[in-house]
Formats: sequence, structure tokens, C-alpha cells
Amino acid sequence: MKHNILKIFGLISLFFLPAFFTACGPSAKQREQQAKEDSIRLDRERQELLERAGTMIDSVKVELPDTL
Repeated sequence: MKHNILKIFGLISLFFLPAFFTACGPSAKQREQQAKEDSIRLDRERQELLERAGTMIDSVKVELPDTL
């Protein structure tokens, strides 16, 4: 009897918990807005990295030997 109750509870949990967590998540509009914000943030970070890399390359002085 106890084993059957656990099986029934397990089946109910199997079906309702995913639905519950899906319903509690962000809406499609919120996910789209978050994706836009993430894209803007990543683009900004990429630009900063490119600027830093350019500054680092510009700061390196290459001195060629006079024997060439």
C-alpha cells in the first residue's frame, strides 16, 4: 500500500513539477528583452576589449637592430 502511494505521488510530481517551474519562469517578452540586453552588454564588452587590445598593441615599441 505504501509503495503504491509513493508511485502515485511520483507520477503526479513527474507531470506537475515541470509545468509549475515553467509557469514560474520569465515570459516570452521578458526572455526577449533579456536577450536584447545581453546582446547590447556583450557588444559593449567586445568593443572595450578591442579598444584595450589596440592600446596594448600601440604601446609596444618594436626596435629593429641597425645591422639589417
